[in-house]
Amino acid sequence: MLIMNQNNFVGYLVSFGLILSVTVLAQEQVDSASSAGISSEVITNVNFTDCGSTAEILELTINPCARYKDRTMGNGCLLRRGTSVEFTLRFKPSIDVQSVTHEAQGEIVMANVSFRDMDPNACPCIQGGCPIRSNQVVSYVNTIQIKRMWPAFRVPVTYYVRGDNATTLVCFRMAAKLA
Repeated sequence: MLIMNQNNFVGYLVSFGLILSVTVLAQEQVDSASSAGISSEVITNVNFTDCGSTAEILELTINPCARYKDRTMGNGCLLRRGTSVEFTLRFKPSIDVQSVTHEAQGEIVMANVSFRDMDPNACPCIQGGCPIRSNQVVSYVNTIQIKRMWPAFRVPVTYYVRGDNATTLVCFRMAAKLA
């Protein structure tokens, strides 16, 4: 069970790049994957909700991603703190793009908080680099560090891949639980 006080919870929020004055704290117990019968595996075509993509999302793979059943969003990923998680995405943009950025956000205390350690330049994550061409399948791979200092709790994640002039190429939302 995770027990937090106001000081260390605000510290967690600062690590995500947001400072909040928190007076009411949420507490959630995160069951261990072994007691829940969750196996670690690569999940292909993860359950996600499209949140405004202009590109066609062909495939999403998250590794490692232990499945868990989220009560509001369906199947999600149990992500271990202190590990790295690789997001592999295949998509087909409808426009030519010269440069690409990306951003991951977690919804914490009803605020979308960016993972601030993520370099916004996504061109190194694109197989073949930038620019990318319309109607060509793009392979994107990015590794995100799940910090040990982050609290163990359920967090909806929104992930963006944007093109020129902040055009949203890919936007997906998925359930995640940090353990």
